[in-house]
Amino acid sequence: EGTILLVEDDADVQQAFAFQLTSLGYELIEAQNGADALAIVESGRSFDLLFTDIVMPGGLSGVDLAQRLRRFRPDLKVIFTTGYSDEIVAGSGPLEDDAIILRKPCDKNQLSAALSQVLD
Repeated sequence: EGTILLVEDDADVQQAFAFQLTSLGYELIEAQNGADALAIVESGRSFDLLFTDIVMPGGLSGVDLAQRLRRFRPDLKVIFTTGYSDEIVAGSGPLEDDAIILRKPCDKNQLSAALSQVLD
């Protein structure tokens, strides 16, 4: 189905997403934060979609990460996820009008629907 770069700072949440994504047939590259994700990308690893938490420690939000990666891959497909309120999310940077945001917790059907919307 494709390869997803999964960026999530909470280990339990990352494990849950990883289980759901692999059960849907996707291959995963996992990172704990934006800096790790950038290092993975700079190493030349290929992926079809960035699936990233918006609010993360380390000074690089998911929004920042997506913007940086799109400088090199303008067509990069992205799904954002968050458990925070809209006000906190807004502090992480401007999102595009058509940005897809999954609220945590989300179930496998919501996840599958978002992936179909972005990847098809």
